[in-house]
Amino acid sequence: MPRRLRVAAAVSPAQSAARRRYGTAAVCRPRRQWLSSLTARIGGGFAAATTGYRWYVPTQTTLPNLILHGINAALVPWIGPGRRHFVWGGSWAISREAFERIRLREAWAQTLSDDLVASRLLHAAGLKVAFEPHCLLKSPVAMTMAEMLEFVRNLLPKNMNCI
Repeated sequence: MPRRLRVAAAVSPAQSAARRRYGTAAVCRPRRQWLSSLTARIGGGFAAATTGYRWYVPTQTTLPNLILHGINAALVPWIGPGRRHFVWGGSWAISREAFERIRLREAWAQTLSDDLVASRLLHAAGLKVAFEPHCLLKSPVAMTMAEMLEFVRNLLPKNMNCI
């Protein structure tokens, strides 16, 4: 299990949220209310987990960056209300009850992908994942064509199982 998952699974909910925020802030630029927005709808029968999403914002107007930006635009309809959401590893939260119920700590021991495993287990348990629009995070991107193709080659096949 990757170190960041061992740490997240071992700490208290407040510490886990703080660590998640720190990890996200390194790549994205979360709003001041990001954490409270992400956790506001967890529990109380509404959702077992919530997710934001990253929105790639090209820092250079190049073909690979525009393609990646276009992929984001194509995915937006999949994150609206009434959809079967998957959690995005850069911005998601889960209730402690759901975490324990789906045995996420044990599942993480066998994987490198925290978000896809969590999505699969949440869906298999019939638990709701809610998209939180206030947690759509801008993520600056500047990729070469080779980097963008590698990114898409690695990301899309893995996520197709969750859609």
